[in-house]
Amino acid sequence: MAGNILTPSAIWNGFSISSTPNAEVIDVKKDGAVNFTRLYIDGKDTPEGKVRIFGVLAKPVAFTKGPAVLLLQDFEKTFDDKFIKTLASQGYCVLAIDLYGKQERKEYFTEYPASIDYANYANVKQNIYAVEGDATATCWYEWACATRYALKYLKDQPFVTCVGSLCYGQSATVMWQVVGCEDDLKCSAFVLNAGWIGYRGIYKFSGKGEP
Repeated sequence: MAGNILTPSAIWNGFSISSTPNAEVIDVKKDGAVNFTRLYIDGKDTPEGKVRIFGVLAKPVAFTKGPAVLLLQDFEKTFDDKFIKTLASQGYCVLAIDLYGKQERKEYFTEYPASIDYANYANVKQNIYAVEGDATATCWYEWACATRYALKYLKDQPFVTCVGSLCYGQSATVMWQVVGCEDDLKCSAFVLNAGWIGYRGIYKFSGKGEP
C-alpha cells in the first residue's frame, strides 16, 4: 500500500502564533561571564491549559544585542551547561529547551497537559515511530509545536537580531520538521540525525522497492 506523504503545509496549514509567548522566570544565576536564566515559556493551548516549555536562556554578561541559537539536545540528555556556556562565551544568546517532558526526580521540565500526555517522551520512547491516525496527534507534532513557540519567543526578544538552531540526536528530527515551515530560522545545523529515520527498516540492497 502506498504511503501517505504529508507536506509541511498539509500538517501546519492554519497553525499560527499571534503574539510573543509569555515567559515566567524561575531564577537567574551568573557563571563566570555568562548569565543563565531558567524559565517557563507558554506553549500551545489545550483544554487543560497551556503547554509550559522549560528552558535555559544563556547570554554573555555584556551582551546587549546580537544573534541567538535555539538549542535542542538529545531527548534523554540533561541540559549540558558547559556546552551552553561555550556557545554563549562565543557571543551568542542561547536558548536550550526541554522536549522530554515529565521526568522522575526532576523539579523542572516541560509540562504537557493530560490531553497530549503522549508528548511525554517516557510514555512513547518504546514505540516512538508509531503513527496511528492523524499526524497532528503525535508526540512529534507536539515537540515541533513546542519548538516553534520557543523560536517565536526567542526571535521576538529585543536583544536578538536573528536566530539559528543547533540540534543533535533524535531531537534533530524535530528541528528537521520545524525548518520546513519556519522562515525565521536563518540557518540550522543537524548532528547525528536529519530526518532519515523515515527510512528505518528500508534497506537499499534488499531487492524490495520503497513502500
